Amino acid sequence: MSGRSLQKGFSLSEVLLAAGILAIGFMLIAAIFPVGVRLTTISAERTISSIVLKEARSKLNLFQANPAFFPASGFRYFNRDALTTQARVLLYDKFRDLGVADDIVILNGRVDNYLYEQSLYPSLDEGVEEAKYNWQAVCRYVDDDSIRAVIFVNRKAGDVSRFPQPETDPSEPDYGYAVPVTGPVISLRPMPVKVDLIRRGDLLYEMEIDTAADWYIVEGSKLLRNSNGAIINVTEKEGAEVTIDYLIHTDDIAINDTANPLVAWVVPPAYGSGRDPCVGVYPRQINYQTATGEGAIGDLTFVLTWSYSGSSNFEGPDLNIRVIDPDGNTLTSDVTLPDLSPIDNFYVLGPTLEGGIVDKYDEGGWGSGDGAGPERIYWPIGSAPTGTYSCFVSNDHGDGTANYIVRVYRNGMPNTIPVFMGTLAPGEFEDIGVPINY
Repeated sequence: MSGRSLQKGFSLSEVLLAAGILAIGFMLIAAIFPVGVRLTTISAERTISSIVLKEARSKLNLFQANPAFFPASGFRYFNRDALTTQARVLLYDKFRDLGVADDIVILNGRVDNYLYEQSLYPSLDEGVEEAKYNWQAVCRYVDDDSIRAVIFVNRKAGDVSRFPQPETDPSEPDYGYAVPVTGPVISLRPMPVKVDLIRRGDLLYEMEIDTAADWYIVEGSKLLRNSNGAIINVTEKEGAEVTIDYLIHTDDIAINDTANPLVAWVVPPAYGSGRDPCVGVYPRQINYQTATGEGAIGDLTFVLTWSYSGSSNFEGPDLNIRVIDPDGNTLTSDVTLPDLSPIDNFYVLGPTLEGGIVDKYDEGGWGSGDGAGPERIYWPIGSAPTGTYSCFVSNDHGDGTANYIVRVYRNGMPNTIPVFMGTLAPGEFEDIGVPINY
């Protein structure tokens, strides 16, 4: 008997077959990774856009706009010119207190820069990473107390990215359209601009971009129709021809009618890029009566609203308002504090002996409410004590910096509202600084 054992191995064909199966498996796995990365990115941006939208809406409420500035048909940018005179004066005083020269040109520049910073996410606070997202709003008139705002949430591609700059003077015929590149007319952030779409054939969903800059629209772009506020998605694009998911009626847009195009707002890509920077387009109604506590009621009303940034909670921090009446009674909206009335004259929500009451409160992401207020303290008609009232605001629960506004109404007269504004870090508490006499 031989001492050697018989050893058998794999044949060349078996090895090749196994290698082929392994290669196919690796290719399938490799193909999954880009899809997974893309879906993860989309999911993350949708989460971020919901947070940015929340901040944008609270800031649109906070920055009191004049609805009459906006057209009833079509849209305009929300900017410094849209603010009420009182809101602009309040910001001027804020910058004067910071040592800014009392020059209207300089003050307007500071207001513009402030509004720009407030549109960034994350906000430009010290120690916070550079903002990678921003929001822009175009609005239209609804009534004397309300506007229809369409909020574009955008991403910035990089530090060197530059975007088309629109004409922002409403008196110009090309308002909203991108300024030709003939100088320093580029924007450092994505902004919605107007484009004209022409219907070229019988198909009711195929259009052509009537502009030399056909790269303003890419496949997947989200459009806002200027005439009626419809949100339109671009499903396909080839050259200047686009397919949209919006049915054009024959009596709405005529074929080859260049004099009456479909005018839409879109956020163009950066120069030299083909990537859509717009994460989402969200229509919202901003009711300034609701934002300020549904107006003045009773003898005396204090209303607190706020915006916030840097909060780990979607609905932001919990701010509270506290008022001390002429009789020494303290009335607060902070439901976490013990009610010590009437012995120690400290009332949580009320009513006080004279009838002062908190009828609206908002705990942000730390209880009931959805963040940003309003919180309202008022005394019914005929009940407010005569004398001096003191008002305080505190950032009590949660994280994130809050910019607040306190509005005071006397005798149901909203046209004579003293307004007080400030900024609070977590845990801070401050007097609005001016006693209120009634």
